Amino acid sequence: MQKRWLKRENVHAIHKRDLETILKDLRLYEKILSESVSCSICGSPINLGNLQCLFMEENQIKFCCTNLKCYNTILLKKKSLNDK
Repeated sequence: MQKRWLKRENVHAIHKRDLETILKDLRLYEKILSESVSCSICGSPINLGNLQCLFMEENQIKFCCTNLKCYNTILLKKKSLNDK
């Protein structure tokens, strides 16, 4: 199942009702529940309550918390990559 999600080029949104299934498919659900992953920008532990987005970078799934500064940083990174 993990390949199904990693092969997609763009997923613009995930509905809350689908999040658990997708995280389980990616084998990330337990890591999120135990807060053993962190925001790639500020380093805060990620849980279901503060997960803003997942994204691919350097062939890895990375996470961003709900802090607007972190999310804006991710958006600016993605925009600069798309502008190249």
